[in-house]
Amino acid sequence: MKLKRFKKAIIAGLVAVLVIGGVLVNHIKSKREESPLTPPTNMMPIDQGAFRMGSEHGALDEKPVHLVKLSSFLMDRDEVTYREYQEFVEECPEWRKESVDLDFADLNYLCDWDGLSFPSEKAEHPIVYISWYAARAYAEWMGKALPSEAQWEYASRGGFKNIDYPWGKDFKSHLTQWKESDVRGTVKGGRYSINGYGLQDVIGNAAEWTVDGYEMYMEDEQIDPSPSINRHLKVIRGGSWKSDWEDLRVSARRACRPNVCLPDVGFRCVFN
Repeated sequence: MKLKRFKKAIIAGLVAVLVIGGVLVNHIKSKREESPLTPPTNMMPIDQGAFRMGSEHGALDEKPVHLVKLSSFLMDRDEVTYREYQEFVEECPEWRKESVDLDFADLNYLCDWDGLSFPSEKAEHPIVYISWYAARAYAEWMGKALPSEAQWEYASRGGFKNIDYPWGKDFKSHLTQWKESDVRGTVKGGRYSINGYGLQDVIGNAAEWTVDGYEMYMEDEQIDPSPSINRHLKVIRGGSWKSDWEDLRVSARRACRPNVCLPDVGFRCVFN
């Protein structure tokens, strides 16, 4: 009798494990369905490769030029728009303008919004007045990430060497939204140039947060460098509608506190 009871107890235990395991599997599946990790179609493939990061004729923080080798990744073709960011704040109430912690976004966060609404004419403009923390939260919600500085510069060069702009060595004012454009402010994404990887508006219009903390370069070769850990300053790339031609170069860097929200800074994401 004791042996039979022992066998029944073992069987009951196994059944319980299988049932609980099934519940956990279903729970994991449901979470993946809520936040799919499959990248959407508006991401462009960036082939693995190596490039010389920085510029010998740029600012001090663009030197020394150093070799970086990167694995392949995907990058958003376009900067994240107002319409796309609205979906995020609708699902994540902690990132609504009336709820966000000031440590993560200053008082300018979404300052052109009224609750969950933004100016309708800006639906396809790059989202601005966004902190680094908010950009990172959106990227993680999408199952993506902010690009590293190296990924951003490599992708922005479009597969070309020895260039200062996505299209070549010389600045061409009609190919980007910059401080001397007819319109002051952001414009609808995709209005200007596409680079060699099919990315739109990599310079001008809105500058873009990267995941990296701001640090000076080292001359050592790097392979898939980990993000720099400076928590006080994060790197912004790409220049914006407020930038002059020098700050629109693909090697130009800008540093800013991660909770600051500016009228000319947005972001795009990568999928590693």
